[in-house]
Amino acid sequence: MEPETKDIPQFVPLHLHTEYSLLDGTSKIKDLIKKAKTNNMPALAITDHGVMYGALELYRNAKAEGIKPIIGCETYIVNGNHLDKSVRNPLYHLILLAKNDEGYINLSKIVTESNLNGFYYKPRINKEFLKKHKKGLIALTACLGGEVPNTILSENYEKARETAEIYKNMFGEDFYLEIQDHGISEEKLVNPLMAKLAKDLKLKLVATNDSHFTNKEDAIAQDAMLCLQTNKFVKEHPRMHFTGTEYLKNGHEMFDLFSGELDEDSRREAVLISPLEIARKVEDYKILSDTFIRLPEFPLPDGYTKEQYLSELVWAGIKKRYNEITKETEERTKYELEIIFNLGYANYFLIVWDFIKFAKDHKIAVGPGRGSAAGSIVAYALNVTDIDPLKYNLIFERFLNPERKSLPDIDTDFCIERRDEVLDYVKDKYKGDKVAQIITFNKLASRAVIKDMARVLNYPYSESEKIAKLIPVVRGKPRELAWMKENHSEFSEQYKSNSEFREIVTLAEKLEGVNKTFGVHAAGVVISDKPLDEIVPLSKNNDGTVITQYSMDDLAYLGLLKMDFLGLRNLTMINRAIEIIAKTRNINIDLTSIPLNDEKVFKMISEGNLAGIFQLETSTGMRQVAKDMKPSTIEDLSALIALFRPGPLDTGMITEFIDRKNGRKEIRYLLPELEPILKDTYGSIVYQEQIMQIAQKLANFTLGEADLLRQAMGKKKPKEMAKYRLKFIEGFKQNKHEPKLAEELYEMMVSFAEYCFNKSHSAAYGMLTYQTAYLKANYLIEYMTALLSSVLDDQDKIKYYMAECKNMGIKLMPPDINLSGVNFTADIRNNSIRFGLAAIKNVGIPAVNEIIRARSENGNFKSLSEFCGLIDLRAANKKTLESLIKSGAFDSLKQSRKEMMTSLERIVGLAQKQKEMLLNGQLNLFGLSNKNSLEISNPNGKEQTPEYSQKEMQLMEKELTGFYISSHPLENVPEIIKKNTTCDLAELHEMPDNTEVLVIAVVNEVNKKLTKTNKIIGILQLEDIIGKVEAVVFSDQLLQFGEFILPETTLMVLGRVQQRSEGNISLQIKALHLLEEIKILSIQIPEEIIKTNDIYTTIHSVRNILQKQKQNSFYPAIIQTKDKEQRTYTLDRKYWSEPDESLIKNLSKLSPNITIEITSPFKETQTNIYREKSLFR
Repeated sequence: MEPETKDIPQFVPLHLHTEYSLLDGTSKIKDLIKKAKTNNMPALAITDHGVMYGALELYRNAKAEGIKPIIGCETYIVNGNHLDKSVRNPLYHLILLAKNDEGYINLSKIVTESNLNGFYYKPRINKEFLKKHKKGLIALTACLGGEVPNTILSENYEKARETAEIYKNMFGEDFYLEIQDHGISEEKLVNPLMAKLAKDLKLKLVATNDSHFTNKEDAIAQDAMLCLQTNKFVKEHPRMHFTGTEYLKNGHEMFDLFSGELDEDSRREAVLISPLEIARKVEDYKILSDTFIRLPEFPLPDGYTKEQYLSELVWAGIKKRYNEITKETEERTKYELEIIFNLGYANYFLIVWDFIKFAKDHKIAVGPGRGSAAGSIVAYALNVTDIDPLKYNLIFERFLNPERKSLPDIDTDFCIERRDEVLDYVKDKYKGDKVAQIITFNKLASRAVIKDMARVLNYPYSESEKIAKLIPVVRGKPRELAWMKENHSEFSEQYKSNSEFREIVTLAEKLEGVNKTFGVHAAGVVISDKPLDEIVPLSKNNDGTVITQYSMDDLAYLGLLKMDFLGLRNLTMINRAIEIIAKTRNINIDLTSIPLNDEKVFKMISEGNLAGIFQLETSTGMRQVAKDMKPSTIEDLSALIALFRPGPLDTGMITEFIDRKNGRKEIRYLLPELEPILKDTYGSIVYQEQIMQIAQKLANFTLGEADLLRQAMGKKKPKEMAKYRLKFIEGFKQNKHEPKLAEELYEMMVSFAEYCFNKSHSAAYGMLTYQTAYLKANYLIEYMTALLSSVLDDQDKIKYYMAECKNMGIKLMPPDINLSGVNFTADIRNNSIRFGLAAIKNVGIPAVNEIIRARSENGNFKSLSEFCGLIDLRAANKKTLESLIKSGAFDSLKQSRKEMMTSLERIVGLAQKQKEMLLNGQLNLFGLSNKNSLEISNPNGKEQTPEYSQKEMQLMEKELTGFYISSHPLENVPEIIKKNTTCDLAELHEMPDNTEVLVIAVVNEVNKKLTKTNKIIGILQLEDIIGKVEAVVFSDQLLQFGEFILPETTLMVLGRVQQRSEGNISLQIKALHLLEEIKILSIQIPEEIIKTNDIYTTIHSVRNILQKQKQNSFYPAIIQTKDKEQRTYTLDRKYWSEPDESLIKNLSKLSPNITIEITSPFKETQTNIYREKSLFR
């Protein structure tokens, strides 16, 4: 029976690792606090390894539960220069605890220095740096890894004493000798000597437990986590492991630990006195409790206050934005400015205005708006956004609610290639030590932790995959394991009946939700009013980026200015398209003045032609929704973006919207007053702003209150919703509406609120969607050129867009020394796009620049000889020239690739010799005035060398550019075969798990792997014209089909789609066949049968016969009529079979005049097997 809290001696844990000691600790802070409350622990310290990730989480949660938080860190100390990384000096652990604000700031500076500058395997500092920042800190000697106990362990008591004296002189009474007992023999040896040292130096002992998990029974989970970190199996020995005693121990357990090692006084001091004494020394951290908005000071022109300068900028912007300033415009602007000034946010708007102005002044593309900021007319006037909030009926309070009193978010999209220029500008302006990017923590979600635990338990991958696949993903997140056990019948049954399943899940459940790794927020940036390390500790990401150690929400709590600087590829692409249009057509496009009702745009979207269109090219599902919806306004596009999300799709909201828009369902309003609010969305509640407007117009809410209502509904906060329900009904009554209708409308709002989207964001992104669609609809070649150039680092995307170009009739041309630039080039005269020279392997930018220089100075090259004579062969060497020839870059010179490759060495040699002679003065300079005088002629007048085969040229192009350009191995597949495949490889990810598919593909790569059961399996990389997939061939199939599985072989593949739990797919191959050896079974029905019988009756009879034959997935079957109409009917795959005697016999029973032909579409041969029965004898 557990003792009551009052019976447990008070104890304060001072050496404690949480889940923020990544892949080492497993304790969650809330669990630690809960245990502290029930075990008479008045305070709790956390001391994660080298970091303070969890400090603010501890502070906020412990304070809320009445536990005193102690912020600490287990630091790493080196003797010598911690900046020196030429030698790996010994590391010693030291526990540091912050006593007060000064201690917190110093600890933050120490942790920051160790991570930013001292990091070498571990974050390190030296004693000199520690001494400079010692104030406000308490130091403990740590575990056996501490310098004092480690030196004692090395049997050098005197040196340990000297080290302890150094720390005593540094920290005085705030230095404690730490003892631990985890049953390790070394600790038994060290502890009595630590007690002796305490007496010798008049220091105090403090007892700690090196806690890495919360409860004793969590040891196995922590051990599994350690295996995850060290890439070991749980049953593997020897390996690093803990003793199993490193859990959060209470006063009883701690006091019992040292009974045989220390005298009674030392034991009482270490366990019952020192920990509480240390806790009493710790004050509240005012720096964390008395938070306020921390905005950097924006440098103002002389004679201005922040408010005056912002006001001047805003009214100047209003005059530029509006031809006529109406009363509505003026009142809205005054209203917004008043709220901004009252809340003290003028500085914030000036900071944002300034860096966006910098971006636009430097031709860095900026998005029209993102998030709720598009609802502000002040932001619109400052050119921070490009969406008119009056025109689109957007609400300021959704962005800045005066009743919420928290800093609003102004998030901005920038050109992805130049986003860092804006970041650098901000760092320079506000000093680098006040700006950082923001950390994120990647937690072990249910699917991932199942697979991790199965791996460390040494179960096969296939077993973990089966379990993980059972877990559904709801709105982007996998269901939690506790939910699965309660609500998923198959999962629950397996958990009860299958011991292996249960072992994996039980272990996984203990680690679910624990932090695994850290990363950098994709766009988050924080700016402070003082050096950041005085408020928040800093680290570096793997690429050297300086990041905060606190996450986004913690930074907001501290009042720091956080913003999203998102790099958006589409903006880069739009900019590039506009530049190409200016070059090809001499037209300067201003996206702010394009017509917003272009019928071509909406027709293109309604036809599902969405490749390259922002937000719409996501999936086959989006294509279908766009076709069904048939958007006809920008408002429709905004709604499409808002509705194409898991919630609205799951609940049928999007179907309802489409039916109402297209007149299939009547648009009805509960009250006439709802029509102006819901008219644009055909009577449906789609946006959060509509909920706010309903509350304002019908129930007398202020827009600030309406925003709070919207939040309460969206987050399902029962108490707040109940409060607002009463207010809503009361407001309804005041407006003389029936209370019954109020209830009905309120419930309707609640049901929609969870899925409603931010209209300001949808309107801004709807505009960006329209802009990309406008450019594509009106300047297709230029747009697709820009699109291809924007994805140079993504071969899959390039393949997809190349295929789209071909579908739209745009020719893709190989690189050409006379026509290509660096990247893709638009050729609107020939309706084509040409590959850039930089796309060729071994052809670097210097070589391309040299080719362009020689071309611009001398005109187009006429031969390989002239080319070699005119360019600097140091920039384009022989390997470069070979790559240019093989890729087809010289094809326009009308010389065969093979001939050029054969003569290349001789031509290069002659060119080099002639240039040497020129340099040595052996050639007459006056004789070289003609640009052709350096041309090297072909001395032998032999016939041209025959060209490489088409397949050889395809392989050369693929090798050197990564793509088949002039032709593709799958380009001329007969329609009859293409029509009978299941899908393209790019569409496989949309197929349900375990679906059987028939696909055509080229083998790109073959690898063989030995399984744990010593069987060989094949891992293939397959690709077609627009997609690729990994395929697995098991040993039996490998024996059967191994001779066909070679790189660059074209195959027809029968397999099963394997949807993996992490979201990618593979293809499990059942059978395959060389594509070029595919034959077609053609059953030919003569005219006399068609005259006497209905053709469909005959087809039905033929199908019945074929169904009884042995199926062959690689023998497509067709029926052809031999009458005037010459019709062809392609049969379903279940009727495909290899012809034999029984087929001929059964068909002859139907009619002796039916003939069968076997066609080889790739070889143009055929056999009439009805007449040549001997083939089957």
